[in-house]
Amino acid sequence: MLINTIKYANFKKNLKFSIVLSAIAIILGIISITVFSIYNEKMIAEGTIGWINTSGLIKGFYFGTGIGLIIAGLIIMVQSIIPLINKERFKEEEIKYNDERNKFIRDKILSISATAMFLIIDIALIISGIYNIVVFMTLLAVFAVFIAILTITTVIVDKIY
Repeated sequence: MLINTIKYANFKKNLKFSIVLSAIAIILGIISITVFSIYNEKMIAEGTIGWINTSGLIKGFYFGTGIGLIIAGLIIMVQSIIPLINKERFKEEEIKYNDERNKFIRDKILSISATAMFLIIDIALIISGIYNIVVFMTLLAVFAVFIAILTITTVIVDKIY
């Protein structure tokens, strides 16, 4: 009984955390669209920020990122709120969430994805170093952050399990 209560609390806590993260995604999306709207006229007038032509690239990036974050945030929020409202749906989702086979599949997917990202960033670093130092340094920073996150999560998971 106590184990079921702990699982119930963890799943419910995870749903609430998902709602908070989705709200942050929605807020970031709104900020991104706001930045697009505020600087849209400035970008059209100037045409460049530094050496990048912003006539289409930056505007599309900010607007697309904003819309994508808002839509993803809304979808995740709705998917997280429904089980909290409907008790039958909560039980179904909790069983799926705690299923060992599903956990194994999620772990395998994340492991393969992390390995693929590691290799893709590494190959991109090698290629970008030949052509452009700015791109190389940016990818190097991304690579360093990726390795740091991977190391930190590995240490935390090893301590927990």
